[in-house]
Amino acid sequence: MTYGIEKHPFYEVNLDLMEDESLSRMFCGAYLDQLYKDHDTLEKRKRHLLTGDRDEDLKMLMTEARRFLPLQHFFWGIWNIICVQELGSIQGIDFAAHAKDRFIMYYRFKSNMYNY
Repeated sequence: MTYGIEKHPFYEVNLDLMEDESLSRMFCGAYLDQLYKDHDTLEKRKRHLLTGDRDEDLKMLMTEARRFLPLQHFFWGIWNIICVQELGSIQGIDFAAHAKDRFIMYYRFKSNMYNY
């Protein structure tokens, strides 16, 4: 999702970017590189389920990211429903539209939970 858009609902959804393998590899690779930097001993890496083999760890991270992608949309959808109930309307934020889009993405990617 791209935020900061000037027209309602002030964000854009681009499913192609969410499914872009090279973008996912770049993002997960940067995340993994930081993990390796922060956990510089074998003991620390094992604690975080890192094997020490970057390619193996990247493959595992990307699989987990794809598998659990729908859940983040589900939880953000619920969070937005709670915001609608608790906060009502706030200038520049359409919680109901955001909830709807998050649930659409949840159902779009739901099969990922069973494919990986």
